[in-house]
Amino acid sequence: VPNEVTWEFVAVSDGILVGTIGVPNVVMTWWPEAYPEGTTVFAYRQEETEIAWRFEASHSVAPSGIAISDGRVYIVDRTGKAQIERSKRKGKPLDVENRLVALDLASGELLWQHGIPKGLSHVWATDNKVLTGDLRHIHTYNGATGDAIWNRKTHAAFPVIIGDQVVAFPMAYALQTGEP
Repeated sequence: VPNEVTWEFVAVSDGILVGTIGVPNVVMTWWPEAYPEGTTVFAYRQEETEIAWRFEASHSVAPSGIAISDGRVYIVDRTGKAQIERSKRKGKPLDVENRLVALDLASGELLWQHGIPKGLSHVWATDNKVLTGDLRHIHTYNGATGDAIWNRKTHAAFPVIIGDQVVAFPMAYALQTGEP
């Protein structure tokens, strides 16, 4: 069934399972395309049967828009790709919104949120740094405060964090400073 509710993201950190549920959002273009995006992020503690906490996104959360590090859950809450595609097909303009959200892993408490550039849909986190990006840009934020640290244009590659380097083929950048 194309748009039946399903699990989309699942990870375990510090004994807490974090997940999302949503629908595949199948959109018919020249062929069927799926844009899995949910609106609910939830957590369970190991050995407990009740939900520990729940976060409702304002728009949507893609499976690639969640990262867990340093006791925090980072989420890219954005206007969904399926919603954008449907709007284009109908010829109706749509205000696209993106924000980066940080939640406390243990409690689900909102720690901070900031608007981020449109199009940034992926998130990675390590060493108190949060990276958001797409195929052409990387933006880095302080994990504790959400303050912007550095950003770079890239050349058609999603970044990979290796040690203290951010590798976005064909370049590598220092995680702390963004210097090549």
